[in-house]
Amino acid sequence: MSDNHYYVNRRKIQETLNKTEDIADFVITNNYIVVNLKTGEKIVISGKEESGLRFDILKQGHKSS
Repeated sequence: MSDNHYYVNRRKIQETLNKTEDIADFVITNNYIVVNLKTGEKIVISGKEESGLRFDILKQGHKSS
């Protein structure tokens, strides 16, 4: 069976995120995952079926004013 789609179990994601010490908190919905790191960075993982997984790392905080 040659299926290019890769589906990750939601519970497996939660277990992994819970074990990762750099993570402050996270939100999992059906369409995306938002991970807030303790460094102030935010990672948004969107899992639209057509486009596959897209990782966006958004720098937040650390204003250099």
